[in-house]
Amino acid sequence: MVIDTDQNQELDAEKRTVRVVKYDGNGLGISIKGGRDNNMPIIISKIFKGMAADATGELFVGDTILAVNGESLIDATHDDAVRALKRAGRVVDLYVQYKRDEGVRRDNVVEKIEWDDDSRDRIRAIGLKLACVARAGIDADAEGRIFEMRSPSGRYALAFRCASSVEADSWFEAIHGCANALLTQALAQVNHFF
Repeated sequence: MVIDTDQNQELDAEKRTVRVVKYDGNGLGISIKGGRDNNMPIIISKIFKGMAADATGELFVGDTILAVNGESLIDATHDDAVRALKRAGRVVDLYVQYKRDEGVRRDNVVEKIEWDDDSRDRIRAIGLKLACVARAGIDADAEGRIFEMRSPSGRYALAFRCASSVEADSWFEAIHGCANALLTQALAQVNHFF
């Protein structure tokens, strides 16, 4: 399946094509998670500083990769996506979208989380294993003080608003680092069984 990126890009402003040019024999400089085998889309889980993807300034952790050089990844397994990215060549056109589940309502999630003064006997939590922690896609964050954590299913999201962009960067890096470490553990566990 090949995606007509020009036609579809007009239909949804959040979808975009980002050209990444690899240099000095290096890779794209991204890590991905998800795939049909995980019941998730292919999502950028890490962007390595100083690498080709980072140099574009147009890719973000949490972006869903819909296609690589016109080859659809919408129904791809994780391994299919890795192969498509590896064989993409020196110039790679990534068709990406920051996906926010339209059914996700942050205010409802916050109402379900219990605070110290709450008398209900159940606490809801979003686990970090396979969670998506992202800075992109939050429309009202001109000051860079907000980041978001989404549950692995995408059903729940929680926005963190910090006092400053520096504080937001610090918290984002800490939580994102923990999520990546847990992702590595989860992948090791899965690989152990296969």
